[in-house]
Amino acid sequence: MPPTVDNIGIAVTDLDAAESFYEQLGFEVDRYSSEEAAVRPASESAYLYVFETSNETTTHRDAELFDNPVGIDHVSVRVDDVDQTYRNRKEDVAFFLEPTTDEDWGLRMAGVHDPSGNVLYFIEHQNE
Repeated sequence: MPPTVDNIGIAVTDLDAAESFYEQLGFEVDRYSSEEAAVRPASESAYLYVFETSNETTTHRDAELFDNPVGIDHVSVRVDDVDQTYRNRKEDVAFFLEPTTDEDWGLRMAGVHDPSGNVLYFIEHQNE
C-alpha cells in the first residue's frame, strides 16, 4: 500500500475553543478526552489530531511562507467552492486572514487562523 496521510497533529492552548472553531467550519469532531480530539471534513478519512498543550509559546507565521520557522506551517483543505465556503463561514469565524485570493499556481484560496493561531487554508483548484 502506498503511503497516505492519516493525521496531522495540531497543538492548541484551549481544546474547547478549538473544537467549537472547527465545528463552525463544518468539520466533524470526535472528542477522545479532555485533552485531545480528532476533527475532519465529513468526506475525508484523514483528520487533524488536535491536542491541548500547556506550552503557550507561539511562533509568528506569515502568508508569504518562505521566511517562516521550521515546522508544520499550515494545513490546506480542498473544497468545491472557496467563495461559498468563505461566505458561509465568515460571519461565524472571526479569524479569516483575508478574503479569497487567486494564486499564480492555479489555486483559489482563503486562509483562517484557529483560536491558537494555527493556519488553515481552504483551497479550490482552478484548472481541473
